[in-house]
Amino acid sequence: MPFVDRMVRVSLRTVTMNIPPQDVITKDNVTVKVNAVAYFNVVVPLLSVTAVENHVVATSQIAQTTLRSILGQANLDDLLVDRDSINQRLQTVTDEITSAWGGVPMGSVKQRVRAFLPVWAGSECGFEAWRAGRRCGGVRGR
Repeated sequence: MPFVDRMVRVSLRTVTMNIPPQDVITKDNVTVKVNAVAYFNVVVPLLSVTAVENHVVATSQIAQTTLRSILGQANLDDLLVDRDSINQRLQTVTDEITSAWGGVPMGSVKQRVRAFLPVWAGSECGFEAWRAGRRCGGVRGR
């Protein structure tokens, strides 16, 4: 039984991957839509072919899952203010997972956050009332 039945070409150049928009519910129950860009490159070509079926697709899936997971653990304020720290956590988690596939490190993961607040949050009592859990237009916040 041959080890490899066909040759596979693996690029060692840096790949720029657009992560599709992800809907995330933050720790404080605000729905946000997040766009991201990931940069990675193959370090060990043999593992990128033998350890995972398709390292590009797998890297995209891990980046999406990690993005939703990490951002779901943060409050909206943290997402908007503490981007560098969140990006570092995203990079650390994805690097750890993808290194088993031939050291396909994520050079960087950059996200752009757009918040979608509940419709009533923009009413007279506003977002602060909603955050404090007070009644707002007949609806109780958080």
